[in-house]
Amino acid sequence: MTDFHRSFDLLECVSCGLCLEVCPSYEILREEGAGPRGRILLMDLLSRGTRLEEWSRHLEQCVGCLACEAHCPAGVPYASMLDQARRRIRERKPDSGFGHWLERKFLDFLLQPRDVREKGFSRLRWAQRLGLLGLLRILHLERLPSFSLFRGLSFLPQLRSPRARPAEDPQARFLHFPGCIDGLFFPAEEEACLRLLSASGGYRELPDSVCCGAVHRHRGEMSVSRKLAKQNILAFEKEEGPVVSRSSACVAALKDYANWLSGDPAWEDRARAFSERVRDWSEILDPDSFGGEGRPGQSIRAVYDDPCHAIHVQGISEGPRKLLRRLPDLHLVEMAHPERCCGAGGTWFLDQPELSQEMIGWKMKEFEKSGARILITSNPGCRIQWEAVFARRKSPAQVLHPVELLAENLKEKL
Repeated sequence: MTDFHRSFDLLECVSCGLCLEVCPSYEILREEGAGPRGRILLMDLLSRGTRLEEWSRHLEQCVGCLACEAHCPAGVPYASMLDQARRRIRERKPDSGFGHWLERKFLDFLLQPRDVREKGFSRLRWAQRLGLLGLLRILHLERLPSFSLFRGLSFLPQLRSPRARPAEDPQARFLHFPGCIDGLFFPAEEEACLRLLSASGGYRELPDSVCCGAVHRHRGEMSVSRKLAKQNILAFEKEEGPVVSRSSACVAALKDYANWLSGDPAWEDRARAFSERVRDWSEILDPDSFGGEGRPGQSIRAVYDDPCHAIHVQGISEGPRKLLRRLPDLHLVEMAHPERCCGAGGTWFLDQPELSQEMIGWKMKEFEKSGARILITSNPGCRIQWEAVFARRKSPAQVLHPVELLAENLKEKL
């Protein structure tokens, strides 16, 4: 029996329709196939070998926010169903053309050692400074078929230079999982996270750790994502202590390794033991390490936007807010729907730009109504999405990771 049919046998969808109320693509498209209930029927057909062709677009239009799974009263494992559907769609696509070659190069780049990735980003920074990336928009290359990754280059935030990192502690309490690209995109964020870990018991990084595999899984590369999971399990089994990351997408993936390797007798128990050690950044920080209560009349207004991989996958929402409320110069306010997807979806925004822009458009209206000057999020994909929309609209608002604000308010500076 395939993994896909095992997931169907757990608890079948009862077609109640409650998922439609929280599905962002259904709210936009208003088609049965564009909601989780319809997609599950399409997934079942796909698993039986039916060629969907025209209808597979509904599966590709799913952003994977998993709000449906979080709200499902029957506990339908939509995430694992979607993973298998993506794999099947991927297997049926031709492995030729420049677009496929470019995607393959991008996915391979994520697997390179950090020094190789840093060199690649250094070249990209120079291209950005010289205005070469702006030519992508002028020439409209991102609109060409199979050239969606060019759109990603045109969306890139202003790339920053690397920062000095706090020293690792050989007796550290925490094992830091750095991720593959967010530290290169946002070096100030990485440095702030490491300062917080250093103040909370120290950190170490393991040279054998690799990409978490989330991007490969989203692109239907199931075998690669499982291989990466095994490599990370092997690396961290050698050391004790919590495994911490500031990226909600990475944390969600690392916590899900037991499901990724389900049915593999050599790895399932090891994957479960590893995932039980994984912690989101907000789960290990002590609120008493930061300043006093906020003073709304004197503070900067900010909103925290819940990443889908935090709120829907891990159930993390109040923890980051509790920490941020400790900051004396921050007045934390709420958008009307902070739990709604911003439309990033890992690399989904590259393939579905129209839907993605409509989703971030909803959020932007709510942000503007809040009167906030800072947008806070803990996921790199969400941050890129927000920075891109602020840049397009020439908004003066900032996008920050919570750790950047928290590190500046440690009671005892390092």
